[in-house]
Amino acid sequence: MKGVSPMIAVVLLIAITVLLSGVIFGWIKLFSFTETEKISNRTEGLTSCSGSAINIDDVYLDFGANKSRATVRNTGQLTERIISAQLLNTNGINATALGNQTVTIARGEVKIIEFSLNGTISNCANFSQVKVSTICSNGVYKKTPTNCG
Repeated sequence: MKGVSPMIAVVLLIAITVLLSGVIFGWIKLFSFTETEKISNRTEGLTSCSGSAINIDDVYLDFGANKSRATVRNTGQLTERIISAQLLNTNGINATALGNQTVTIARGEVKIIEFSLNGTISNCANFSQVKVSTICSNGVYKKTPTNCG
C-alpha cells in the first residue's frame, strides 16, 4: 500500500493546526485592537463634552434697523466655541448672520449674535427659531421673540 506515513500525517496535522491557530489569533488580536480604539475614541468624545451647555436667553427682532439679536449664554463648565448660528423663518430660510459666527464664549459669558432680517423676516409671524451650535452642544430658541408683544 502506498500513502503518507502516519508520522508525516501527524506532523502535517500539527503544522496545519499551528498555522491556523496563528492566523485566527492574529485576526482576533487585530479585531479587538480596532474595536478597543473605537470605544476609546467615543468615550473620550463623550467625556470631553460632558460639562458643555449653551442657552439662547433671548431673541430681539428690530424691524426698524432690519436686524435681529440673539443673546447666547454659556451655561456649561467649559469654554466653548460657537461654530454655527442660524435664524430661520417659517419657510426654513436662514437669515444672514452679521459678523464672525465663530466666537469663543467662556463659562458664564454672554455673547450677542446679530442677523440681517432683509428678505427673511418681515414680521413676527415669519419667525420660526434660532439655533446656535458649538462643537459639543446646541441651543434652540422657539419662543416668541422680544418686541413681538
